[in-house]
Amino acid sequence: MRIAIVGANGHVGLELCFLFERADHEVIPIVRNELGAAFLRRHGFAPRVADVNDSEDVTRALKGADIIVLAANATDVGGSSRKSLNINQKMIENAIRFGEGTVVYFSSIRAFSRKVDPTCGRIITPAYDAEKRKLEKVFLRTLSKYHKNGVVFRLGHVFGPFQPRTKGIRTFCSTHNPIEVQGNGDTPSNVIHTVTIVEAILRAPTLSKGVYSLVNQPNWTWNEVFTHYAPARTTIRFSPPSAAPAKSFGWGKLLAILKPYLRSLGMVRLWVPTWLDQRIQHHYHLYRTRSDIQEIRSRQRDRGTELFVSPMLTYNPIPGPFVSGLSPTTQRLKDELPEELFE
Repeated sequence: MRIAIVGANGHVGLELCFLFERADHEVIPIVRNELGAAFLRRHGFAPRVADVNDSEDVTRALKGADIIVLAANATDVGGSSRKSLNINQKMIENAIRFGEGTVVYFSSIRAFSRKVDPTCGRIITPAYDAEKRKLEKVFLRTLSKYHKNGVVFRLGHVFGPFQPRTKGIRTFCSTHNPIEVQGNGDTPSNVIHTVTIVEAILRAPTLSKGVYSLVNQPNWTWNEVFTHYAPARTTIRFSPPSAAPAKSFGWGKLLAILKPYLRSLGMVRLWVPTWLDQRIQHHYHLYRTRSDIQEIRSRQRDRGTELFVSPMLTYNPIPGPFVSGLSPTTQRLKDELPEELFE
């Protein structure tokens, strides 16, 4: 089967190229420039350089593909903006209009917003969350317009050899014993390994048009995730977040109450003029810098033991509908993902 991957030099797209090639499928990596194509050529691929926002380019790049995977996502400085929204929308519309095969669009767990992330505000949605939901609608509407087949996959937290989350957990697990994790080990993790994404993509031509959630099959608990990556005989301990000491009402407490809503104001970037967007970016960077400093400090317990802290562990289980009938992820990892493949 011929599989075109738009965004083949990204973390997820690149890993999928290797996995599909190992499974004896013909891979058509599609990247924006020669710099992005260099690594792929070095590893024996024949990437096509194209601007997917150009109709002639995209027609040439997608020619002959049975499945088209949209793994690319344009972002602006500081996150989603009206500019990035327009670029991503054009990519979706062109891939469906000028492509010949089934189209798979990678959305995100963030499209569920407050349903999975309890820290989100109840009224205003974060910009990235709002953009993903809007692009899903554009995707489904464009499929209907041109009478094409395709599906949206809302990916959970993606894990695999090339994924930053995997590297973070592996590094932590290899340098600590016991492992101290802030969270509930029995909670479903929403983790999705790339081997299961591959199987779901191959199933796409047989699926009904719509939006599907993707997590491991069956969904792993956080204890299973850390057990998978920790060396043998490592002790893994989970603990609930420490309760913050009570404070008298003041500006600090008021900001804590308003924090989810203030963070969510980024949604306006999808609609405001450029000059105002630049001001928003400035304040966004200030906010992120302060948040990162606070997170580093929170990793140290009173007794000096480093604690693994991540927003992933606070998420609720991802809702469906799911792609049914997928193989167990644990078995696919054993059979299809030898470590030497990515050295």
